[in-house]
Order: sequence, then structure tokens, then C-alpha cells
Amino acid sequence: MYVAPTPFALADGTAHRRTLIVPEGHAVDANLVEVGTLTRREVDQVVVAYSFDFRTNEIVTTNVANPSAGREHVFKAYRVVGDPADAVTLRAGRRVLAELSVAEADDEENE
Repeated sequence: MYVAPTPFALADGTAHRRTLIVPEGHAVDANLVEVGTLTRREVDQVVVAYSFDFRTNEIVTTNVANPSAGREHVFKAYRVVGDPADAVTLRAGRRVLAELSVAEADDEENE
């Protein structure tokens, strides 16, 4: 079963911490302190459709070129003043995909 990555899987420093991640330039309260900058670059291909075969239990994706490929989106991470100020960083895409592959393999072994 596919589970979309959450902020816990996509960024380091968010587990067990109250963290607000917003687009750069978004107004925030004075009681928040910045703890990180995250930059996400859009991928070359995007998924536009899924096809599922119930007989083989296989899912196939249909991809198309992303017209916004390469565009960067910058986000800021904040915490309440007084909370731990350890940094929030975006995890490398290869690392996220590798961990998702391991989790998927574990799921298949447990079926």
C-alpha cells in the first residue's frame, strides 16, 4: 500500500517538535522563531493517472512532463519562542525514496 510521505518523512528536525512550515513571505506571529529554510524543486514528470489491476494487484502510473519542472518553492520553518530551536532541514529526495522502498518491501513480506 502506498502512503504519501508526511512532513516527518520529508524534513529532519520535525519529530516530537511543534513546527509550523509555511511558504516564504507568509506573515507569522512575533511569538514564532525561524528554525529553517526548505527549498523544494519541482520534478520533471508528474503523475496524472493511476491504473490498478485487481487480478495481479499491480498499480501503474501515467506520467506527463511537468510544465513547472525545475521551479523552486521556498518554505520557512518556525517554532514557538522557548521551544527547542534545533534546525529543520529538507531531506534528500534519494533518502526519502530509499526509505519508502524499504517500507514497501516490509509490507510485501508481511502480506
